[in-house]
Amino acid sequence: MSAKHTNLAIPILIVTAILSAITQMAGLPGGVLAWLGITIAGFNWQMRGFKASEKHEDYVVTAQLRKTFWKTVAIKNIWPPHGWRLPEIAEGANFLQRVFIYLSGTLGTLYSVLFSIIAGLLFGTLPQLHVDVVRDALVTHFGMSPDIGATFQTFNAIAVTLVLISFGYARRITIDPQDESPGTRLSDALIAFGKTSHLVIAPAVLGAVAGIVVSPFIFDISFWGTGVTLLLTLITGVLAGTYPAARHHAIPHWRKVVKARHEWDERFKALKQDPPPRLVDIWECGSEDCPIITYKFNSNVRIGGSDAALKMGEKIAASLGGSASVAVVPVEQKDPSGHPRPGTVDALRFDIVEIQNPESVPSLSDSETDDETVETLLRFIFAQASDENAMRIMPLQHEVITTEDSENRVFFVGFTGAPPTDIAAMLEPAASQIGAEILGDHRFNNFAGALYIGAFDGAQYKENSGLDDQKIEHLLGEQWWNQRFADALNQGVNPPRPEWQTESVQQLAEGIEVEQLAFVMRNGMTAEKDFFPFEPQIANALSAFPFVSLTGFHDPSASRPAERHRQAFIIRKAAQPVPRSMEDIRPAMGSKAPEWVLADLVNKGFADAKLARPELISARNMSTPDSRSHLWQLRIRLYGGVTLADIRRKAHQLKSVWSVEYLRVREDIEGVQIIAGTSPDRTQLTKRAQQDIDAMEWEQVFAEAGIKSDSGVMPKLVSSETAEENEKIEVKTFSLQGTGLALASFTGRREKLESISSNYFVQPQPAASMNPSEIELVISETDPMPFPALVDYDKIDQADGAFPIATGLFGETVSWNPLTDPHLLLSGTTGSGKSIVIQNIVYAALCQGMLVYVLDPVKGGADFMFSKDYVAGMTGDVYEAAAIMRHVYEQVGLRKQLVTDHGVEKLSNLPADVRPPRVLLVLDEFTSLMEQEKPPPKSENPEADMAREQLMRLNAQKQVIGELTGRIAREARSVEITLLMGTQRLSSKTLDNISGANDLKTNLARGILGQTTLPDRQVALRNPYDAPSLGEKITPGRGLWEPVTAARASIIQSWFEPGEQPALAEQLAERIEVWPVEKRPQWQQHIYRPETLTEARHIDVEEVQTVERDLGEMELDLEF
Repeated sequence: MSAKHTNLAIPILIVTAILSAITQMAGLPGGVLAWLGITIAGFNWQMRGFKASEKHEDYVVTAQLRKTFWKTVAIKNIWPPHGWRLPEIAEGANFLQRVFIYLSGTLGTLYSVLFSIIAGLLFGTLPQLHVDVVRDALVTHFGMSPDIGATFQTFNAIAVTLVLISFGYARRITIDPQDESPGTRLSDALIAFGKTSHLVIAPAVLGAVAGIVVSPFIFDISFWGTGVTLLLTLITGVLAGTYPAARHHAIPHWRKVVKARHEWDERFKALKQDPPPRLVDIWECGSEDCPIITYKFNSNVRIGGSDAALKMGEKIAASLGGSASVAVVPVEQKDPSGHPRPGTVDALRFDIVEIQNPESVPSLSDSETDDETVETLLRFIFAQASDENAMRIMPLQHEVITTEDSENRVFFVGFTGAPPTDIAAMLEPAASQIGAEILGDHRFNNFAGALYIGAFDGAQYKENSGLDDQKIEHLLGEQWWNQRFADALNQGVNPPRPEWQTESVQQLAEGIEVEQLAFVMRNGMTAEKDFFPFEPQIANALSAFPFVSLTGFHDPSASRPAERHRQAFIIRKAAQPVPRSMEDIRPAMGSKAPEWVLADLVNKGFADAKLARPELISARNMSTPDSRSHLWQLRIRLYGGVTLADIRRKAHQLKSVWSVEYLRVREDIEGVQIIAGTSPDRTQLTKRAQQDIDAMEWEQVFAEAGIKSDSGVMPKLVSSETAEENEKIEVKTFSLQGTGLALASFTGRREKLESISSNYFVQPQPAASMNPSEIELVISETDPMPFPALVDYDKIDQADGAFPIATGLFGETVSWNPLTDPHLLLSGTTGSGKSIVIQNIVYAALCQGMLVYVLDPVKGGADFMFSKDYVAGMTGDVYEAAAIMRHVYEQVGLRKQLVTDHGVEKLSNLPADVRPPRVLLVLDEFTSLMEQEKPPPKSENPEADMAREQLMRLNAQKQVIGELTGRIAREARSVEITLLMGTQRLSSKTLDNISGANDLKTNLARGILGQTTLPDRQVALRNPYDAPSLGEKITPGRGLWEPVTAARASIIQSWFEPGEQPALAEQLAERIEVWPVEKRPQWQQHIYRPETLTEARHIDVEEVQTVERDLGEMELDLEF
């Protein structure tokens, strides 16, 4: 502190006070003397010196204010306009507007000014020169006019008024070192009147009454007349009465600002902001439970202006402490006329908004929330969002777009700084804090955009708002999705746009709802590149939904199903867990939800197998709805170059991901078909499903058997039918189109097909449709043929002309019909059932009234003894056999003559009374009847030579039998004489050496029983290569049947009579009568047992040229 000094102003003021009082009492203008003394004192006021370190001390500040006070009084005394502020007039205002503004400005007159003027008028005009001595001295000694008293009063009133005004002004600007007190003005009284009129009116009345009461005491000393004096006292009373209410409105707010300014100064200094921004004003809004305070600041360039403050939001909030929410809010610049420029940021001005109770913030959507609070809340959340996102966004104008009777309010809010959807996303975290939802619509007004803030539930919108509940719902949904995409995708990726018309909700069988929504991508984006790879991230962003799936959007305008739209994709989600195994997904009537879940499993399986994401065309449940576990058929379109072969290679991996025990893959016209789920054996399948599974099973069988084309295209199952008469048999027709395969590809792998398919029997054969691009597989899990197949006597009885002998592969009765197959060759080794077949034929022929001749050189007819009482002839002797052949051939001639005599074409056309019965000529072991033994050479031994001659005689008879067999075969068809030729084994030359062999072969049905080789079938059958296989284990009576009219042989199981010949004899006895021997044909007359070789060659009346023929060996050994 400096040394003592003398402040001359104080003595001057003391002297002035004394002299002014004496002067006034003497009847002179003491007020003028006071004005002069105070002015001199003010200019001479001095304060003692202080050290630099003391400049911020309170006593130093007080001293500085005191000096300012007196200096201001002195200046204001000399120049009253000092400190005046003229009303702000907008640029371009006309004269009347200016006048109105100035007149309106009078409402801002200070109470102190009015009091000063009235005091000057009343007390500055107190009587002058009322002391005689003083008056006489002035008149006498100074030559003044006696009326000069009025002049003194005028100057005195002016001086008093100026001094009082100066004191009032100086006091206002020195109450606080940084701010001028606003004082109490008439406008404050008007504001107080508007808020609490009774607190203004009642005191004003009381003041007026008091003024009237006091006025008589002033009349005597007042310079003015009674009326003026009364008016002045009345005005004074009114002003005095309204002053407390006006001051209560004006001064407390200023004091609050001053107090807050000091507090903020300290905070800013702590934040190293020196000089600190200056608090200009405080605005309060909000509610009683949650006051909201806006602190308005002016910053300075030295500390970075408003920009520096806007960047210090977190630090400023921390300096306040407590639970209040704080935001530093930008202030818009003003144009020259004082209007804000929307979207701009003032370089120096900024606001700090403090929400003192964030838990009770007034709801912006509540109609009781005033507009000032709404605007403050909007600025607050915009500022917070700007800080959090490092992007300056600002609200502009706002407008209520809901009706007055709306349950909640919604505002249309102007904005700047970012697109509306981005702003909505930034504001969303703060939305609940102000009791509102926030929506951005970037398509509004030709993509100018719109921002809606409020409570949309229950809101009713004005007609011109362009909003309704559905649009709000869509906007809310789009905003929700935008936020999810922002959480999931890379920074800056434009979110896709939801297409709400595609929104769909479907239910799983368990009642779980699955939602579907399509999205349109921005230009340049693809689902494969920009979204499918981020499916896990999108699922994480939708963590409230256990099921989230992305698929392509199937273009409805595409020519093929499941073609992805190039600019759209689909997201599906469910709020509850869905089945994660195809086996557990149940069908739901009329619902697509199971298919949606299956599509997700397909995608995940392909992703795990590192195959490009496919598209599910369709899904069909193959099991019945009540099944415990399920099997699904999936049609899939492939993308990214994935092929059928790729999927087959990854089948095991797909099976694991899908948690299924069964999986099959096949080609589809649009891609592939996959059947996956529970094993078909463990569920109940529909008929159509069974066929589809069969198709895939057989494709798998073909693949494992090596039956496949180079292109990977597999035979396709066309149909599958169960034989009507044999339920063990299924006939499956396959198309070979596009495979390059033929029937031989299957017949050569028949055993593999049986083994791989776990079937007992698989028979590839040409398709019944005769389509060369189709084949059939005849399939049976067990032996398809009945064993034993019992003789069906009823069918034999019902047969007419044909001989039922066996059961065919398809359960049908197989018959030999001589009308279409004139002759029959039947071969089979011992035990094969050949003799049993011949027995059945003989039995049937006898039942139909035919003449039956049995030639059995090996067993002498032992296999046919059941028929001995009914046949026309039976023998085991070669000579007798030759005789029967002669007899039968004789009948050929007689029957031809009979046909000629009656003028008909064939025997069947003869009248019944003259028509002879049909003839069946059975040559069992016919090779023994025809094959000649080579005689030994002649010798000198008579016995040997006799044996040689006997052999030659026998060979001659065999030659006759062979010649006649050929003739009968060639000539007897039209006269209903039929040959049945049986043998154990056939050589390649046996038939060729029979005279007329070509005609015999043409009209010869073939049958071969038992185990055979290809050479056997080559000899016995016309088409041995297409003949079906009988398998390794062949039951007795099993064989191949090849009628003349058949393109290929078929499998038969010949009928068997367990009672053997006695049973057959018994059945014959029930049906026909024994034929007496004497009534039978007399064929014995043709027996020749010649003594010479020449006689042995005799055939009836004709001579047969003796020709030695080598009929070949009975065994045939061919190499292939």
